[in-house]
Amino acid sequence: MAGARWARTHLVDAYCHGVDPGDLGLGAFEARLPGAAAAGTTLFDSPIGFAVRRWCPPLLGLEPHCPPARYLARRRELGAYEATRRLLRGTAITDYLVDTGEPGGLTPPKELGAAGAAAAYEIVRLEPLAQQVADTSGTVDCFLANLAEAIHGAALTVAGFSCGDGAGAGRGRHARPGPSGAADEGYGGADGGHAGDGDGRDDGGFGRFGIGRADAASAGFAALSGLPGFAGSPGSGDTGAAGFSGLPGFADSSAPPGSSGWTDPEPVPYGSGRGYGTRPPDPVEVRYAAGRWLGGRPVGGRPTDPVLLRHLLWHAVATGLPLLLRHHPAGPGPLAGVDFLRATAGLGTDVVLVPGPAHQAAAADLAAALPHVYVALGTDPAAVLARAPFGKVLYASGAVGLPELYVTGTRGFRTALDRLVGERVGAGEWSAADGERVAALVAEGNARRVYRLPPATGSRLPHPRFPFADGGF
Repeated sequence: MAGARWARTHLVDAYCHGVDPGDLGLGAFEARLPGAAAAGTTLFDSPIGFAVRRWCPPLLGLEPHCPPARYLARRRELGAYEATRRLLRGTAITDYLVDTGEPGGLTPPKELGAAGAAAAYEIVRLEPLAQQVADTSGTVDCFLANLAEAIHGAALTVAGFSCGDGAGAGRGRHARPGPSGAADEGYGGADGGHAGDGDGRDDGGFGRFGIGRADAASAGFAALSGLPGFAGSPGSGDTGAAGFSGLPGFADSSAPPGSSGWTDPEPVPYGSGRGYGTRPPDPVEVRYAAGRWLGGRPVGGRPTDPVLLRHLLWHAVATGLPLLLRHHPAGPGPLAGVDFLRATAGLGTDVVLVPGPAHQAAAADLAAALPHVYVALGTDPAAVLARAPFGKVLYASGAVGLPELYVTGTRGFRTALDRLVGERVGAGEWSAADGERVAALVAEGNARRVYRLPPATGSRLPHPRFPFADGGF
């Protein structure tokens, strides 16, 4: 990305979605832009509309600020895949962590990575996973057992879990650490993808960075052993459902190697008063809640019962993979999940908060106070970096539907990060080496550490155990 002095580094998008694979007309394109225009006006007359018209046309061979109709005609002329390929490859994103729970036939991680010539990993949403299991389970016991198997099995192939978006899917598939594919033709493979197996280097991470994910999960389960329903732990010889004191659905206590994280079942409104609890729900409550839901849910319905959502979350915590919580603002008040965050400290599971703009300061304070809590954001990071340690902030565009949103998101973030670092270095508050290190951490280093991703070719990140080895201090 030309023009950035300090933020000229690799970029990991720690939370995003697929893109629409079809050609779009003016109305369909505008409907994918965030926000709502007043009657008789257009979203092209908005900050995001102006950003699209400034940064995206040159990537398709047009002049900046060309009229929307001209831009979309050129987009259709190139075809959806070629336009997406050019746009995504103009972002300098090297890794995507893709939440696959959004409806609408969006491209899966493999195809997104192929178009962007990047590594692509899947983040699994929990509610859609539960819905898929329910569709093929005939009884409550079958459902709970299959759900446990699905979650712990998904941990073998994904990067994380995510909880909740109202539209459905709590993370039914985790980020897949591995090559996005092979061919650079059409959607379906990524040139430049990273290998998925670890090399065993002892530099402090999971899998390829030192210890196996099963070992990490064992530590997480051991920490959970004092909570109701979590009596067993890997390696204890106590396997199967009995290893969890009869907690329905906990069929295996070890998180399979290769997974990276989860997403919460449903965005938690700030000040809603609803929380995730400080321990797994009682097994009897889980059975009753599952029975009620299975008996009354519509076809394809996803769970909304608080007991089941807590059950899903604590299952995800037990795998040891990162859990992504998408908090949305719903008025003033404390964060609904604070008690849950405190209760999960020390259990071996990192939690990544994706706050709404009005609640970034609160999320930053939580990240500063709790060692396992991180903040992911796609807007100006200045307010968060003023309150949270620099090793706790990740870039996350949240882009969905349009490849243009990846372009505008990365442009805005890099510009803001460059401005912030430049001001600190220019004022003498940071050395130039400090500035470069902070930019690299926020742009890629923190995401790679949390989601256990391999380094990109030519990465400028310092060694994780010796961050100042290259002259930082």
